[in-house]
Amino acid sequence: MSSLLEDLVINVSLVISLIFIFMHFRWRNDESRLPGWSKMLLDGLSGGIMGVILMRFSIELAGETIADFRHLPIILMVLFVGRRQALISTALIGAGRFLYSVDTMAYVALAAVAVLYIGLVSIDALMKDHSGLAIKSSVMILYATFLYTVVFIFRVQWLTLYYPLYVVYWIVSLSGGLFAVFFMNYIRATEYLLRKYQIEASVDYLTGLKNVRTFNQTFSQLKRQIGPERKELSLIMIDIDHFKSINDRYGHAAGDFILIELAGLLQSAFGKQAHVFRKGGEEFVVLLADKTLEETWVLTEACRAKVEQHAFGINDQTEIYTSISAGISQYPLTVAELDQLMPLADKKLYRAKQKGRNVVC
Repeated sequence: MSSLLEDLVINVSLVISLIFIFMHFRWRNDESRLPGWSKMLLDGLSGGIMGVILMRFSIELAGETIADFRHLPIILMVLFVGRRQALISTALIGAGRFLYSVDTMAYVALAAVAVLYIGLVSIDALMKDHSGLAIKSSVMILYATFLYTVVFIFRVQWLTLYYPLYVVYWIVSLSGGLFAVFFMNYIRATEYLLRKYQIEASVDYLTGLKNVRTFNQTFSQLKRQIGPERKELSLIMIDIDHFKSINDRYGHAAGDFILIELAGLLQSAFGKQAHVFRKGGEEFVVLLADKTLEETWVLTEACRAKVEQHAFGINDQTEIYTSISAGISQYPLTVAELDQLMPLADKKLYRAKQKGRNVVC
């Protein structure tokens, strides 16, 4: 009994570690720029490796190996990742059995894992719209436990008379399987909340643009990339003209609507290559790399004209027309140091306001 408990503790600890490592690897995989098929293959291979490792650390009873958790990665793949990834994991786990021996039981194990995959996919399809995770996972674990009980009976004939061992196996399999599903779901939910908080910390809540914190990070990255090679980097400061008057006359809800719609206009005008930020209030900052001063001015002037002609419909009856002023600085043409970009652009924006607003300076 002590040996059983020791094996069980080792396997549960291993399941926790492997799930955590897999999820961490998968988050990094999701954030990478790899093609979709590469991510799918990596997910499937990761699940397969998990299964092979769990196969190595089996739970032994009465001198015979009658339990391991090789089926858990396939269940987790079907539930949380995808059927194609689960198929890759299934193939790898089936092939991995031959690393230990090439005999009749290896082929039986290969057939069993194939039947397991087919059954899990069928359960997933039948229960997709009719039950929650707890019920579906319970059915999958029961199916896998029953399937491997049949395999064990086929493998160890004398064990058919020793029913208490099967009771223990069912307890171990069901408890281990449900724990793995719970833990995987917990880690996934935790990661979702973490990513949500990271996004909220880096994105302006109103406009969806990057915020000042993200500006500082992006600007530091661009300085490291551009500085040594003295490539071009433009910084544009943009301010909505007479924004306080709009808030006073139409209310802050109308002002918020203008900020939201202007954010979309700025992104559209400067394109996907630009980094657009909300600096605060009615001020915005744009970073443009690898653009000449003339190209930057043309883009900014086109944006100014686009905003001037745009009707901001704050409700069904009212449309507001407003304008923007902008100040441009560029490294290395107008400043000698990258840290001088912001102060100079700010001065140019103030100059544009002095010139009567609705001006690019």
